[in-house]
Amino acid sequence: MRKKITKIGVAALCSATLIMPTTAFGSSNVNSINKQEIVSNSSISNFSNLTDELVKKVDPYIELVNFKFIINNEAELMKNITQSEFEQVNKILEEVNAHLQTMKLESKIYNKYSLETNGDTIIVSLNKESLNKPLSSVKTASKSEEGKRGIKVYWNHVEIYLTKTDDNAILKGGVSGGTAALGALIGSYGGIPGAIGGAAIGAAAATIINEYIDAVPLVIYIPYLNPTTGVRVYKQ
Repeated sequence: MRKKITKIGVAALCSATLIMPTTAFGSSNVNSINKQEIVSNSSISNFSNLTDELVKKVDPYIELVNFKFIINNEAELMKNITQSEFEQVNKILEEVNAHLQTMKLESKIYNKYSLETNGDTIIVSLNKESLNKPLSSVKTASKSEEGKRGIKVYWNHVEIYLTKTDDNAILKGGVSGGTAALGALIGSYGGIPGAIGGAAIGAAAATIINEYIDAVPLVIYIPYLNPTTGVRVYKQ
């Protein structure tokens, strides 16, 4: 699978605003799931020093246990990173885990989507969705004209899988309408970590509109590090 990395223009980022369900970090009020608010992207600035190099150092020490990302050997990890870097990593894990626990609770109460683990990844899929297929078999996605739909959550990034129908709705909506369409789709899956929400999703929608003329199944890659400038969109 060839990943197509794209660049986002400043104008496109500035024009993108996302309406998202209130499933941001730490939210425990499941009654708020149907309410909407503007999701801020400001908190990600706290992780501006989470470099790609640091991610590579930390990645071998991250493990998924009971829908929670943990550091499996803190003492050993501390030999390779600074105290400040260690605190940054723990802050990300704390916020991502809070979001995952909210999703886990909401999935049980509302039964709209399901969570399952695949290695150190959490796969979010809609229940009773005829077009949805297990994301664990994403390598065969290119054989399907419609594509797969769902979200994968990693400790340091998320991947959003769009079907041809999803992509077509974004293309027809323009930057504003496309952002709203993408936000609504993601919201049906319980949302994504709030710190990477609004601006990153707006950037993703703008990228799709600027880079793809025809609707095709796509994958949106959003890192927790620099989520707006780090957005990548490529074909399934």
